[in-house]
Amino acid sequence: SKRLLRRGYGVEVVDSGRACLELLASRPVAMVLLDVQMPEMSGYEVLQAIRATPEWSRLPVLLVTANDQSEDVVRALETGADAY
Repeated sequence: SKRLLRRGYGVEVVDSGRACLELLASRPVAMVLLDVQMPEMSGYEVLQAIRATPEWSRLPVLLVTANDQSEDVVRALETGADAY
């Protein structure tokens, strides 16, 4: 987030998948950057909720994780991530 802030982007950091969905419901955002491993809900679950909500269906979502298995990449893209 520091790198994005230094480049002039506004950044909102939340600590869980549920908090991410609450933020999206409260105001528009330009993009979501999700960690796959989060408290309460995984990044995949949050991504599924985003893609299932019509007003968020075209929102760019990027997933990040320490996992580099090809199955993880395939799952992320099949779930609707724009990048992994």
